[in-house]
Amino acid sequence: MVDDMAERLPAEDQAPADRACAPGKPAPGKPAPGETATVASIPAEPRRPPQRRRATTPPPPGSDPSPIGEPERHRVDENDARLTAEKPPHY
Repeated sequence: MVDDMAERLPAEDQAPADRACAPGKPAPGKPAPGETATVASIPAEPRRPPQRRRATTPPPPGSDPSPIGEPERHRVDENDARLTAEKPPHY
């Protein structure tokens, strides 16, 4: 069973970049456990993403830029009275 698993594992040179380092060693650019990052390695201000993350699309042709408001909602008990009035006589 263990031999089968060893055959399915990728070779070291085929491992993804984030898993390319040996077990127990930190990834390149990251401090080792118990070691703190130096002040020089911390950026002075956070970087902004290079572009917007959400897609923006133009409105469809013929759409109203200022639509009319939504109509008033019905009361909570309005539908209950209607359902009670529509009950068949055998209930």
